[in-house]
Amino acid sequence: MPAPEALGAELRRLIRSAQAEQRQPSVAAAAVRDGELIWSEAVGLADAEGGEEATPDHQYRIASITKTFTAVAVMQLRDAGKLALDDPLDRHISGVARTPTLRSLLTHASGLQREPPGRIWETLTFPSREELLSGLDESEQVLAPDAYRHYSNLGFSLLGEVVARVSGTEYERYVDEHVIGPLGLARTTWKPQAPVATGYFVDPWADTAAVEPLADGRATASAGELWSTAPDLCRWAAFLADPDEEVLARDTVEEMHAFQTMADLEQWTLGHGLGVARLGRRILPPERLGPETGRQDVLDRLRARLVERDEPIVLLRLTIGLTQRDERFRVRRVPFHRGFVFANGGHARRPLLRRPI
Repeated sequence: MPAPEALGAELRRLIRSAQAEQRQPSVAAAAVRDGELIWSEAVGLADAEGGEEATPDHQYRIASITKTFTAVAVMQLRDAGKLALDDPLDRHISGVARTPTLRSLLTHASGLQREPPGRIWETLTFPSREELLSGLDESEQVLAPDAYRHYSNLGFSLLGEVVARVSGTEYERYVDEHVIGPLGLARTTWKPQAPVATGYFVDPWADTAAVEPLADGRATASAGELWSTAPDLCRWAAFLADPDEEVLARDTVEEMHAFQTMADLEQWTLGHGLGVARLGRRILPPERLGPETGRQDVLDRLRARLVERDEPIVLLRLTIGLTQRDERFRVRRVPFHRGFVFANGGHARRPLLRRPI
């Protein structure tokens, strides 16, 4: 069933306003209700140089939203009896220099440094599987395990290696065969597949947008490599709110939603579950609380709000322009339609370190 005409008009106004106010080359958005896609639209140019208009079918790189797929893969293997969340890392990867538990990796409580060793964001050269593991000798344990929340792409890269070793197949192939394929997410892929939105850095002080280079995440794929569309991500959000039990048991998804570590010590509103985060009663992908550091690949400003089952509508928004003027992420309700959530992207300006309860 399509969205009511008034709601569709309001959503259209919101994304056009977001594109203009935040100076984004394009914005794609979609809404799902009770598992059914009810609206999708895109505005702007997917390719500013070529004049290609954006459509809801255009792929955008979804960056850290990939972590939710990794978390589902880990929980599938746990349910199959192939691992336990409190297993130390060296139970599945022998000889590693760091041995956090899988649970602490999922909840960003391992205390490991944020990125794999090296200047990966400056060079856009990411480690192979062998380099990832050998580099652990050079990694820093910046905090005591399970003492504080500290966002770690290194940690989720290691979880991808665990999935590969425990399942006996490549990480990407496992996720394709056990998560993406069964859910019918045909436009969610590890490499961009046309039509694709070009990634840009929008100059905050000039009317220019520079094309951002693409990079192969290699062994860090499990932390942020996927490409997808707004409609596909609405379907993914619907799964995480109301799961297909042939993919992952409902009780397991509820376990993922349960509070594990506190991320916001100031207002105590944002915490982590297992591979997802909680903002009040809402479930969302894990995200970093802090200013951007280092060079960005096409880290598109996607923010998905995955709603509880008693809130019927979720909307996802994708953009391709990265600017220094992005505001902190905020959730806005459409006043006339109870339960609708509009996700507007940006960066939080808070310290990185957070203590769990």
